[in-house]
Order: sequence, then C-alpha cells, then structure tokens
Amino acid sequence: MLRFKGDKMREILYRGWSDEANEGKWIEGIPQYYPADGGGEWRIRIWKVYPESIGQYTGRMDSKGKKIFEGHRVCVNRYHKDGVLIASYTGVVEYDESKCCFIIIHDDNNNSEPFQDSKEVEYEVVKNVYQRAKSE
Repeated sequence: MLRFKGDKMREILYRGWSDEANEGKWIEGIPQYYPADGGGEWRIRIWKVYPESIGQYTGRMDSKGKKIFEGHRVCVNRYHKDGVLIASYTGVVEYDESKCCFIIIHDDNNNSEPFQDSKEVEYEVVKNVYQRAKSE
C-alpha cells in the first residue's frame, strides 16, 4: 500500500514471523486481527504471525539494499563530511510515539537518536530482536 505525503510516496508495510509459512519465515503485508472465542490471532495475508514480531517498514534500506523494519538490530556507521569513519555502534530500531518517528536505541548505553536519512550515516541490518529471543 502506498500513501502520499506531499509530493512523496511512502510505502506502508509491515512484517511478522510465522511458523506456519514454509517452516518459519518473515511475512510482509498489512497485519489484521481476527477475534475468536478465548482470544484472537494476528495474520498477515493468510499466515498467523506472532504479535510481538510485527514491525513497520521504516521506508529506508540498509547499505546492502535490505529493507529496515522496526525491531531490526542495525550497525550504525557515522562518517565525517570528508568520508572518515568517526563512530560505529549497534542499536535497535523502534518507533517513538512521543516523537512520532523511528529511533535507534543504542545497545551499549540505552541512549536513543533519531533514525535519520543522511549521507553521513550508513546502516546495516545485523539481526532482528525477535529472532534473537526465539533462538535463546
């Protein structure tokens, strides 16, 4: 689904983890809740997904062309304007409701920063926090 904002289009997309799909995989689409007696379930397309694994697409790609979603752990490389690497760290992409934007929560100190689109910042998806929790 595409949403217009001014003269730009923004792709509205989510993904969630499903054990039902080919022995487990990420499913992309729009999540829907199906109520049932004694509880309900979240589905993306026809697949039941874990609600805690659902994350929104940020609208950005990493340095290797992979879509970045909420819940992705990313390596952040910050460069000086002359191209010299000045900082490298990892963090988790989350949506901050109070600021109405995606942020990165640093792994080492829990500080946060806006998830920005800049020539001086490069992101690379390392892992997804849901995958880590599931494998432990």
